[in-house]
Amino acid sequence: MLEARINYLSEVRFGDEVTISVEPDFGSGKTWRVHQRFLRSDGVLAARIESTWGLLDHKTRRLTQDPQRAITTLATDPGRL
Repeated sequence: MLEARINYLSEVRFGDEVTISVEPDFGSGKTWRVHQRFLRSDGVLAARIESTWGLLDHKTRRLTQDPQRAITTLATDPGRL
């Protein structure tokens, strides 16, 4: 993770049910964004996280050129990406 911005919008109490959605947004560069939403069972948006990610090549110590392809190769269910 290279950067994250978290917005707390509404209280979540112990025992509340929360649905979390995660949406990766791969562009055409070395990084991609991930959008997460935390929705309470009453329909109220409790929080959201917007983050920027990169995949490090351990040999070159640089970000990979095509992270979506690299992650899809490693994924057990690429259709979920």
